[in-house]
Amino acid sequence: MTERAIRLEPWDDSGLALLRAMNGHEQMIHLGGPEPDEKLVERQTRYLTYDKPGEVRMLRIVEAGVNLGSIGYWETEWAGETAYETGWSVAPGHHGRGIGGAAALLLLGMLQGEARHRFLYAFPLPGNGGSNGICRKLGFELTGLADFEYPKGTVSPHNVWQLDLRVRPRQPA
Repeated sequence: MTERAIRLEPWDDSGLALLRAMNGHEQMIHLGGPEPDEKLVERQTRYLTYDKPGEVRMLRIVEAGVNLGSIGYWETEWAGETAYETGWSVAPGHHGRGIGGAAALLLLGMLQGEARHRFLYAFPLPGNGGSNGICRKLGFELTGLADFEYPKGTVSPHNVWQLDLRVRPRQPA
C-alpha cells in the first residue's frame, strides 16, 4: 500500500452528508440496503456521542479535508467475554484505493493504545470481498461463520474475524 495522508477525525456535523453519500444501493448491499433519511439522522445523532476512548468511537476517514468514509469500534459480547467490534465504510468513488485498509490500520494503532479488552472482531458478509480482504491483510483470524441479525429483522451468516490486540497488526501489502 502506498503512503497516504489519511487521518481519522472525530465525528462532527459533516457526518450527516457523509452518511447520505454512503447510503446508495451498491454501498449498502452488504448492510441490508439503503436506509430512510430519518434513520440516517438518528444515526448521525448517535455517532456524535460516540467518542469514549476504550469503549466506543466513531470516526470520519479524512484525506486533504475530504470525508472519504467512516470507521469505528464499540464494545460487544462475543464468545462469552466483552470484546470490541469494528466496522468501516468508504464512500462511493473512493473504493479500491486502499483507504479502508489504511483507516483500519490507523484505528488499530489507536485502539491498541486505549483498549481495555483483548480481542477485536469484524463480522462482514462472506460476499463482501473488500472488508474480508482488509481483515485478512491486517492479520485477523477467520474463526468461522455465525448468524447475525443485521439490519433488524434480517438474519444471515457473517464471517467472524478475530484480532488479538496484544499482537501488532500487519501492514497491508
